Amino acid sequence: MLLREYIRKNRKTFIKFCIIGFLNTFIHYFLAITLLKSGYSFFLSNLGGFACALVNSFYANAIFTFNKPVNLDAFKRFLILSVGGVLVTLLIDNISTIILISDQIKIIFAIIIVLPVNYILLKSFVYKV
Repeated sequence: MLLREYIRKNRKTFIKFCIIGFLNTFIHYFLAITLLKSGYSFFLSNLGGFACALVNSFYANAIFTFNKPVNLDAFKRFLILSVGGVLVTLLIDNISTIILISDQIKIIFAIIIVLPVNYILLKSFVYKV
């Protein structure tokens, strides 16, 4: 209930955060597909799409979502948080594989857990000023 109330109080920035998240998903996907069709390996294509989406996420969230200055210290905190999000997603994958949850449900479960936590940590840890 506490999480729901926090997001409700910060509804405008949370909606902006979600918009940037959708934009980053499309950047990641379309760049990865373009690189893949250009002859790059799956790994390099996915890495390139992810890296571009990650940089876009940092700048777009700083400027559009949280209206905060862009600086190296914030970017370092952003990278730490991003690695943490990937690790939590891997943990969810491993736990849900043990209890035989389908991949589609795992993705939904990961989004439900990682999205609000990531928002709160971006707001309070990365873009704090």
